[in-house]
Amino acid sequence: MHKIFLNNPFEADRFAAILEEEGIPHTVVDHGSLVFDGLYQMTMGWGHVEVPEEYQVPAEALHQALMASIGEENPKNVMPMVIDHLLAVAQPYLEMRTIKDAVIGLALMAIELDNGDLGLAYTLRESLPPGCSAFGFAQEIIGKNAYEVALMAKEGQNDVQRGVGVAVLTAGSRQLGLPVDNDRHPFFGLEVTAEDTVGMIGMIPGIAKRFAQQAKSLIVFDQAISMYEKGDAEVAPMEQQAELLPKCDIVIISGTTLINQSLDALLSMCTNARDIILVGASAPMYPEAYRGTGVSVLAGAWWDAAQKDELFKIISLAGGIGHVQRMTIKKAVRVV
Repeated sequence: MHKIFLNNPFEADRFAAILEEEGIPHTVVDHGSLVFDGLYQMTMGWGHVEVPEEYQVPAEALHQALMASIGEENPKNVMPMVIDHLLAVAQPYLEMRTIKDAVIGLALMAIELDNGDLGLAYTLRESLPPGCSAFGFAQEIIGKNAYEVALMAKEGQNDVQRGVGVAVLTAGSRQLGLPVDNDRHPFFGLEVTAEDTVGMIGMIPGIAKRFAQQAKSLIVFDQAISMYEKGDAEVAPMEQQAELLPKCDIVIISGTTLINQSLDALLSMCTNARDIILVGASAPMYPEAYRGTGVSVLAGAWWDAAQKDELFKIISLAGGIGHVQRMTIKKAVRVV
């Protein structure tokens, strides 16, 4: 079998869809799986696709074409890795802090720093490795340096590890003096016209409804819905992102794209968007880190430390955002 190495799950999904369309037999291999014990991923990248030797030439050509399309220069001058800039900006807020407490639930995860600040992230379950001991790392993070744990947002071997890193980043942002936005503008302070096409990465029903009512059209992509609810009329096929996102005037992107490492590639497709909004509990609120990326608005949340015990209990019992909404301190800031 011939191997073609891949950089991230987003690239893997797109390449697999292309191979499927071309009728080329293939197998996607995630180097972060238990089979490789995570070590292979650290040295050889996210994973690879295996194709029969007789398909090597056409498969390599298709992969090169895909990488060229992803890497095309765009007018937004998207930075190579947004997470690198986030970690650099967040470091002063985390390097003197430690992890005091943590909880990893089926829908959300949360981190408490030693100063009482809280951070949440979504638990992406769709591509997690099997095994009852797959996430033993969580037993070791209590008391560790917060910045070292935050590095898992980039270096983590699976979506849970990267989610923990993102949750630490969101907790660290609590030290910034960002304005409260509990009376949030329905469109995060942006003008949405009846001529606008809006793209959404990650279905958020309330936000989707508001934008759909105001804009000409709303195009939603959601990997989990696509995986488990095939043919769902509410979402567009994932393989059409490269075709449809450049047609969008406004794009709303879930912060979970930092966890599954698809944010940079998605930003590179938003070539004609006048505004890009990064939203959700998994969106670390460091405006400085997003300068030059194309992101124009951050719409995330902080969490009421006085309700920490109840918050952690709800998360431990598989509670989701709807169950903890009343503890939210909403934030929406422009990236300037």
